Amino acid sequence: MTQFDLIKDIWAKFLLISLISTALVIATTGLVSQGLLKRKERKVDELFWHSNFGVLISIIAFEIGIWLNKKTKSALVNPLIIAIVLVVVFFISL
Repeated sequence: MTQFDLIKDIWAKFLLISLISTALVIATTGLVSQGLLKRKERKVDELFWHSNFGVLISIIAFEIGIWLNKKTKSALVNPLIIAIVLVVVFFISL
């Protein structure tokens, strides 16, 4: 049995999930970058521009995603996607 035999029935699903998640990451990166540039123009407090703040927000959002994933026990509740959405909503709402 080859490796392809193991995934021959689900390779299209893997490809679709990869394409969708890549598009989500690209869109999210663009939205957050635009939002942060607008915030920088407004001279937001220096705390938000500190690199550790971004890491902290990302880790907190990911932990919330893990908690939701464990609570719902569903593969559809992906911690990474939850974290991306939370970070975007946080920075857009500033």
